[in-house]
Order: sequence, then structure tokens, then C-alpha cells
Amino acid sequence: MALAVRCRILTVGLIPIAILFWSCTTKRGDPGPITSPTPPLVSKTPPFKTKEPNTYQAIRSVTFSASSGGDSVVTTTSIARDGELRRSEENSGGKLVVYLDLADRSFVLLPQEKIYAEAAGTPLSSHPPETADGPDEIYLHTAPIQSIYENLGTETINGQNSSKYRVVVKNSSDTTVNETETLIWIDDSLGMPVKSVTRSAAGTRTMELSSISLTADRHLFEIPKDYQKVEPRVLRQRIR
Repeated sequence: MALAVRCRILTVGLIPIAILFWSCTTKRGDPGPITSPTPPLVSKTPPFKTKEPNTYQAIRSVTFSASSGGDSVVTTTSIARDGELRRSEENSGGKLVVYLDLADRSFVLLPQEKIYAEAAGTPLSSHPPETADGPDEIYLHTAPIQSIYENLGTETINGQNSSKYRVVVKNSSDTTVNETETLIWIDDSLGMPVKSVTRSAAGTRTMELSSISLTADRHLFEIPKDYQKVEPRVLRQRIR
């Protein structure tokens, strides 16, 4: 009888230990509730603002690949800014062409021929390389009927942290509605777009800034003294 009582007491005492052991084992093996990844932030207004450094130099490369096929067209432009002073240097038809905006007047230079002419029309400062709404707003927006902005998180571009966004724009024409998608990377420290990839019915256009420096050589904004000034029509003929 005493033996039976002791057995019952021992059995009762082991039950909490068994429950505790089972509970701990279950917790270690239980992966917990399954959570879905945080969905990207989507809005109908730009979730970002961009700015252009007051002083900097960079190389802007633009590659366009047409949907119809053929070779890609690559344009490389050296750009520089120092306040109101701007310089854009590109290759046009095998000739180096420099556009200078000297605040009060604008000029076009042909370094290979050491000639220049005063430019009539809109100065370079009226066309910053990237607008506050995103890359090349004129290229994106012809007649927008809807724009959607999506925050895709952060990514490293050229060793720098950048915020990545997706912009979808629907453009309307007389008969159809075309959709344009742009991926844009904005450098977190500069606040400036450093890369964009735009896909449309026409093809894919990729823009990327490289060799970015927050200083600018003052000599870039001067017309060399050994250059000869010519009439604009003469300069246009030389470029052709």
C-alpha cells in the first residue's frame, strides 16, 4: 500500500516536469508566426525631392536602345557647375562641342577649331540635367494621365548609398495610352539622381553619372584667349 502511494506521488511529481520539457522543446522548434515582407510604399505624388549641387563636376552617360533593334546609341557628356556658371561638353558628329552658360550670356565653342560663337536662345541653366520630379521630365511626360511612385528601398551605386524608386507614367495620345516605367536612384548624400533606367514603347534609355566631384575648375568656365569669335551661322556650318 505504501509502495503504491509513493508511486502515485512520484508519477504526479513527474507530470509538471514532462509538461515543462515538452513546452520548451515546442518553443525551440516553433518558427513562430509567418510574416509577409513589408510592401513597397506606393503613392501618386513624388515621395522624394531632388537637388543639384551648387558646385560639382561629373560625366553623364546616356545609352538608348530602340525596341526595333539595332545598335545602341551612347552619348557621353562632361558637365560642370559653379553657381550660375555651367559647362556641358559633348561629342557631336565626331566633333567636340562645348556649351557655356556665363550667367548673362551663353556661348558655343569648337575646341578642335578654336572658334566660338554667342548662342541665341535658352541658356543651359534653364535645363538642369535632372528635374525635381525625376529624370528628364520632358522625356517622361508628354501628356500624363496618371503617375505612380514606388519606394524600393536602398541600393549601393558607385560605392554610395542611394534611394531607389520606381515611377510609372501613363501618357495619352489621340488614340492610345502608353505606359513608361523609370527606375531612379537618388544619392542619399547629394540628393541628386545618379542613375535612371526608362523603358517605353520606343526603347530603353539609361542615364548614369560617374566621376562626381563637388569641386569645379574655374578655368572650365572661361573662353580661351586664343579662340576666334565667329558668327553663329559659321559655327553651325562647321558642326555639320
